[in-house]
Amino acid sequence: MITDRDSLARRARKLLPFAMVSLIALSREPSLASAQFERYELGRRVREFEVEWDRVPDPTARAKASQSLKVAVNSFFSFRLGEAGRAISEARFALRGAASPTEGERWADSLCLKPDSRLIDAGTTSMPVTITSFYPTDAKMPVGSTIRLRLDDSPGSRVEAPVGPLPMTLTLPIVGLEAGDHALIGEIRLGEMVLMRASMTLSMAGELDDRILALGKMVMGWPDDPDSMTTDRESVRGQLRRLESLAAKIPLESDFPAHRILTSVEEQAQLADQSEPYLGKDRTGQFWATIVTASGNRVAVRLFIPEAAAKGTPLPLVVALHGAGGSENMFFESYGHGAIVDRCRERGWLLVAPRSTAFGGTPVAEVVDALAKIYPLDLARVMLVGHSMGAGQAVAVASREPARYAAVAALGGGGSVRPGPGLKRLPMFVGVGSEDFAVKGAKDLAEALRKAEVATVVDREYPGTEHLAIVQVALPDVFKFFDERVRPR
Repeated sequence: MITDRDSLARRARKLLPFAMVSLIALSREPSLASAQFERYELGRRVREFEVEWDRVPDPTARAKASQSLKVAVNSFFSFRLGEAGRAISEARFALRGAASPTEGERWADSLCLKPDSRLIDAGTTSMPVTITSFYPTDAKMPVGSTIRLRLDDSPGSRVEAPVGPLPMTLTLPIVGLEAGDHALIGEIRLGEMVLMRASMTLSMAGELDDRILALGKMVMGWPDDPDSMTTDRESVRGQLRRLESLAAKIPLESDFPAHRILTSVEEQAQLADQSEPYLGKDRTGQFWATIVTASGNRVAVRLFIPEAAAKGTPLPLVVALHGAGGSENMFFESYGHGAIVDRCRERGWLLVAPRSTAFGGTPVAEVVDALAKIYPLDLARVMLVGHSMGAGQAVAVASREPARYAAVAALGGGGSVRPGPGLKRLPMFVGVGSEDFAVKGAKDLAEALRKAEVATVVDREYPGTEHLAIVQVALPDVFKFFDERVRPR
């Protein structure tokens, strides 16, 4: 296991002949690790909130939670992620209704776990885990509070100690666990009462350094010209960068199953080295990939491929466009803790979530065309759903080439409409929460669509719902809307 910066630098020097110099930059950029950790921790709290939101349908409690969500969204866009985390916790507490959290729970909820690394060699026998504050709080620690850490349910991989001055670090023994993706679970306890519980993925891989080095050698041997650029090869490059980051102790924004990914990317690299395909209809499930389009664009995406794809029958596709500050992981892990994946799985539909930026957007049509060369897509049944910035991008994409899409859903955002004969025939769904800062933009969008004589415009406002929760709340209606317009053939 790499335990200090000097040994990390030695690894980087070992990789230098193969141009893997990114490890040096990563080892010298603690601010990058801190920023990535904050994004991860905030995402973890959002997912916890979304689970609680589904559990508590009470409109009064949800309306109260939405007031804290407003603070969270404002803090996020002001780059105050700790304050956003505090507001998310308050929103989750608000869903309890009259059952207010104790001072001990408020204190414990301000804490977070920072493992030394989330990808370690399978020969590692112990690992430091730091307990620290994610945001400051006036709540006091209850006397007698303890921290308990464990890996899965392994009796040999656990430790418990009284909570002392923060930050504090415990050494977690790692005993009796094989290579794989495991759950690192931390609990703040007061006697038998659990004040806070956090879980994250910790991956263990045998011969980690040598395997990453071997992948690096193979990748550096590939020609770097447009004619040799393929989706499989670029996907290997993208996955390798993620694995390098984790090996260099730079956390990713999501729970990345690094052992599974390392194993699969080795197979993908071997096939790509022989110009043989890896991605395709016979490989189902979830994938991170880099799509190479006909124009040479490289687009990072996350994919869900249903089991029905293996039959080869053309299937519908949902393209999900995330909001500002998000990534391709948002629809898969947030927005209702990944509810869109379940809805696509139930229907046997494919799902792609491209990474986007506020400035460049996403070449959606190119991505769809590239996917159609890999998977059995029914190009007459492609649907768009976007949130916030992604809502505006979905409207823009549909306005340019309305004939390419079967239906569009814009949630928590507006957009510019380009009237035309094709747009008139394209069914549009506009959803926004009554507490959403984007409510005016969404209403203006619906009105602009009607003025453009779009034949089918469904305009829904959800009471007591804020910007962060609109996808989770509206998604059942969105898929009902899609179902009605994309019936099985």
